[in-house]
Amino acid sequence: MSDKVWVSAAMSDSRLLTTLRADIFDSPNFQEVNQFLVKNEYGYPFSVEHFPKKIYWVGAGKKKKKLAPFFNTGLFYVSEELANVLRQFDLGECGLYPVTLYEKDRKTVDDRTYFTINFGNRKRVFLPNESPAARVGPLDTEEGETRRLPMVPDHDLIAVSPAALIGPDLWIDENLAVGIFVSGRLYDALKAANLARVFGFKRCRIVVQA
Repeated sequence: MSDKVWVSAAMSDSRLLTTLRADIFDSPNFQEVNQFLVKNEYGYPFSVEHFPKKIYWVGAGKKKKKLAPFFNTGLFYVSEELANVLRQFDLGECGLYPVTLYEKDRKTVDDRTYFTINFGNRKRVFLPNESPAARVGPLDTEEGETRRLPMVPDHDLIAVSPAALIGPDLWIDENLAVGIFVSGRLYDALKAANLARVFGFKRCRIVVQA
């Protein structure tokens, strides 16, 4: 149903880390790249020039590896199939930027199509006082203290205000680190396309405060 909200911990799921390297990590401006990566995780919008044009395999082995529809290399990527579902919804300032996937030789192009995703939308709808299972997280220098999802996420452990139902269908909350929120209607579409499982979505409680 569209009056639901779901949250995913996929951004910090180690099973979705891959042995791919993005060309921006070859930049000598490491501090600048690192600041960008942090901002990207917190849902700040960035234009296409900040994102990689190429990603390539690293590590041992020559076998073409299977990639999940959503995966992590320090940045976050979605498959063409997943991108096509996302584009049917209100993405606000979320960006899907095409990237070319190369083999280890950095010359041979892999024929699969992927996009770097910039979540690009921030809401302040997470209710920490109604979500005691959320852990105290890092300090964001601009936002103050944040929380993190529970070590073992489950349905209804994260509470949000009704304002979560307004605006883009995909967002990051300003006060909950590395949690990907989606609307009920986007979740339903992802589930229908067999693309929800990789995210491990958990249902949020919508709490009306007095």
